[in-house]
Amino acid sequence: MNNHGPSLDLRSYRPAAVLVIDLVKHSTKPQEDVFSVQRIMEEALRNATTDLGIDDAYFNYTGDGYLCALAGDSSARALDFVNAAIPEMVRRFAPYDQQLRGGLDFGLVHLSRNPLTGKDEYFDTPSIVAARIEQAAQPGKILCTETVQKIFGHRYPGMFTKDPFLVQTKDRVLSVFEVIPFDIGTVSDYFSSYFVGPDLSTAISVGDRRKVLVVDDERLISEVISTLITAACPEIEIVRCQNGVEALKVLQPGEVALVLTDLVMPKMDGIKLTEHILAMDPDVIIAMITGYASSESESLASFFEAGGSFFIEKPFEKERLFDLLRMVFSRQFDKNIRNSLSVLCEEPGALMVCLHRSSLRFRSILADVSNANDTAHGLLRHKAKQIVNEFTAKIRPGIDITSLRTIAEAQLSCVSRLARAVSRLKTSEFISHIDNLVSDWRLVNPSIKFSFETNLEGKPELNLPHAGILVLVLVEIVDNAVSALNRSGEIRINMALLKTTGLLQITVQDSGPGIPAHLVPLMYEEGVSTKGTGRGLGLSLVRQAVLCLRGEIDYEYLNGAKFRITVPCEFF
Repeated sequence: MNNHGPSLDLRSYRPAAVLVIDLVKHSTKPQEDVFSVQRIMEEALRNATTDLGIDDAYFNYTGDGYLCALAGDSSARALDFVNAAIPEMVRRFAPYDQQLRGGLDFGLVHLSRNPLTGKDEYFDTPSIVAARIEQAAQPGKILCTETVQKIFGHRYPGMFTKDPFLVQTKDRVLSVFEVIPFDIGTVSDYFSSYFVGPDLSTAISVGDRRKVLVVDDERLISEVISTLITAACPEIEIVRCQNGVEALKVLQPGEVALVLTDLVMPKMDGIKLTEHILAMDPDVIIAMITGYASSESESLASFFEAGGSFFIEKPFEKERLFDLLRMVFSRQFDKNIRNSLSVLCEEPGALMVCLHRSSLRFRSILADVSNANDTAHGLLRHKAKQIVNEFTAKIRPGIDITSLRTIAEAQLSCVSRLARAVSRLKTSEFISHIDNLVSDWRLVNPSIKFSFETNLEGKPELNLPHAGILVLVLVEIVDNAVSALNRSGEIRINMALLKTTGLLQITVQDSGPGIPAHLVPLMYEEGVSTKGTGRGLGLSLVRQAVLCLRGEIDYEYLNGAKFRITVPCEFF
């Protein structure tokens, strides 16, 4: 006989995070609103599990709320689930003046089938504790146990109140933390501003923090920066220091809005200075101005890990400095969001470095295709903006943001390469430009035989206002052919004016393996490629470009890949 009571078979229990959500004064609202709010709540919970790829989740409707359990491996995503579901509910509840409160616990739960409802139900300790905490929470608050904070606190440091506090529940006193959901919508806005820059219509306005501290051992640099800032906003007070030690002596908490520091300086480098300044005044925004951005990725990542927010590469354009001032002094930069990026990835410093470089590439593309009257320029500007918008729209809790950024970077690289190739040309310049391109291809790929034939030479001058689009099309198809040949083979380019049909025809044929048969029906869709993740943008752009010219593009395999583009000549 067992004198210690019945044994507990832990094999029937599973680790789970249990979230209990209650709708405050829900039943007192009009019946139509009750049903609408209930539908919103269920949709938000389902959307969260779908977005995060969580399959092992259970929901029980309790009358005025839901009891949610994330079981097994899914339980490790409890905070991602809170971030994905709660802010969406709060936003969608606003028209109904509906509030919620919640309780979150983590432990072992036993799921048992209810013979009446046919559903899995759970009434173990984590569920009971979560319910007790929910009942003790104030409207608009999500409380959690110390167990949750200890398990998830290191990964989500900004999502918990600093210290625990005691709450009296129905049958016990519990030590709890408040959970502050991470609104991913504000993060998308943050990333958009990092790429696109601040709203230029917003004026720079100085508040209580009116000082900018410039720390650089090169006197000329600090003088130039000070002059530019004063010209942009005379109300800003400039304080200049030659090293970090001197800067710490003059820093007064609550006065400085922005610190501009060099990376490499005597006595104290920019990273150490960042750490010391933020220990004295956590609300200061720190930007690094350095000429080592290309070679010091590790140092720049360390700067961001230390709490830095921006960096500007030397030599810099004054517009970049003005953008920074506008973001800081017009309140378009939320430091709380910047400090919470650890929720999205393990190495937020490295992410910030990559984001900065991607934003520079994006701005470079916009500068390269700035001609508003050129269709090719407009097409590439639209595509670059689309890439950035899609990147920011896909950011959500639990996403592999590093892979997402890698894909966006590869796509921007493709657009950047095409942006450098397009230009507005007359026919004579167009043929000369193609000749130069072919010469470059031969030089870069000496083992590939290139040939270029055309009947446009010696013709009466034809004006080609959209020659840039044809260059875009040709460059992308030839680059694809070069990649397919793997350094050896032949590429033949022919450009001809067809008098009988009034068409301009361009053909590009290579001696490679061609496009795999299963990809041929899909090859113009964005994302379809044999080159790996993040590619498959070029042929999609090519097709859009040809359609802009009211032309056609077709493909066939003829001892290699052969593309034929035909464009109505009267279009020119």
